[in-house]
Amino acid sequence: TMARADRPDASEGTRSIRRAVAVLRQVAAAKPGGARLTEVSERTALSPSTVHRILGCLVEEGLVRRDRAA
Repeated sequence: TMARADRPDASEGTRSIRRAVAVLRQVAAAKPGGARLTEVSERTALSPSTVHRILGCLVEEGLVRRDRAA
């Protein structure tokens, strides 16, 4: 997933979609307790700030739920 998320030959729009999909895959594969931002960042080779922005958008779109207690 890491290599495909940041393929240099992809357009910026395609690269953004690949990054979001990589983040979604990591969230989906997480244990029932969820995934921590740092874990998703490490597993996707994306910076924490990039993962934070992507997760924020996915939350706004209703595709991911954020647990504020964690």
